[in-house]
Amino acid sequence: MFQTMTEDELVEQLVRATDDWICTAAPEDLLKVLIGGGLDASMVDLGDEITVFIELGDRRGLLSSVGILGGDLPADEALALYAQAWGASEPPADDRAQQAWLASDGIAQEAARQHLLAAVEENIDLFVAVAAQWLRQRSGAA
Repeated sequence: MFQTMTEDELVEQLVRATDDWICTAAPEDLLKVLIGGGLDASMVDLGDEITVFIELGDRRGLLSSVGILGGDLPADEALALYAQAWGASEPPADDRAQQAWLASDGIAQEAARQHLLAAVEENIDLFVAVAAQWLRQRSGAA
């Protein structure tokens, strides 16, 4: 029978799943998150365990802004500033060319992953909110 998962345990699973996603995501997906955000979490209660999925989504949720570069700057300007700070080559202005750039520039790709991993740690409160919201909804449905 299912044992109740604590909020802390669910947050730990969410963070681990997000870190795994960041470490294995394709360069074009990393770029999407850096420029426009879009991380999304799904939790599935399988009766004896909860499985957590992190994916790139279009829906605006609590995690969708994690890791976006530059705040108020246009995306191409923010990307260029970050690339310079990372010691990477200069990214092209064209969106499609930026995907190829990130795929081919190992320094930029590793720095982008590190930026996103740090953003997860800096935004733990959002992961806590996601876990709390899901647990409330789940207990309300029971």
